[in-house]
Amino acid sequence: MDRNINSNLTKRMQMVAGFIPPHFVIADIGCDHAYVSIAAALKDPSRKVLAMDVRPDPLKIARENIREFGLEDQIEIRLSNGFEALKKDESDCAVIAGMGGQLMHDILANGLCKMHDGYVLILSPQSEPELVRGFLREHGFTIEAENMCFDKGKYYIAIRAVLHLEDVSSRDINAKDEKSLLAEDALDQYGACLIGDKNPVLIEFVKREEEKLLSVQEKLGKMDSQSAKERYQAVTYELEKLGFVKDALKK
Repeated sequence: MDRNINSNLTKRMQMVAGFIPPHFVIADIGCDHAYVSIAAALKDPSRKVLAMDVRPDPLKIARENIREFGLEDQIEIRLSNGFEALKKDESDCAVIAGMGGQLMHDILANGLCKMHDGYVLILSPQSEPELVRGFLREHGFTIEAENMCFDKGKYYIAIRAVLHLEDVSSRDINAKDEKSLLAEDALDQYGACLIGDKNPVLIEFVKREEEKLLSVQEKLGKMDSQSAKERYQAVTYELEKLGFVKDALKK
């Protein structure tokens, strides 16, 4: 049997799978058809994977895919809403991809009680990454690495973060000035690691975002309604964040 899973993996899936650490027990939250679970299992034959999804139909297909690759003893299927069907300390790492940032934020908030010190998260939000990075920053996670790709007409990110419980109680809760808040918002949205690495896909993305926002700002500037003025201010703030990112990329 052909055990090459790569033909089933999109560029985004390959990016996510590439962040999974060796040997860890993996909880694939929202596993869909379990292609990332299968890739993780094939890469490490000693690994246990818990492929979990809230929808029964994708899990049926996942079960068939797992059987096709002969991985029934290595990958366990579970019907689960987020971390719900996972016991505390049962896994060392969770993979969550293919969903919006708000839903991912909520799943992480509900699943914190299932995690231990040193727990690893591999995350790939499809929208609102600032909500996910903000959650990680506020709950004792350190973002170790990030990557970004362009896949089938869309930009995707991947984040690998580690939980350090001792950092939760000691995090800075002092009031921040406007400049600090702008920097924090910019880093939450665009990613400190991506900026520090001068990720070429991020550079391309920033250029496109700036062009788009400048066009919107110009159109809004010609409108007199209150809603247009408020939107103009919001777009201006987005451009200020992009300015921070561009300056950081030059350093």
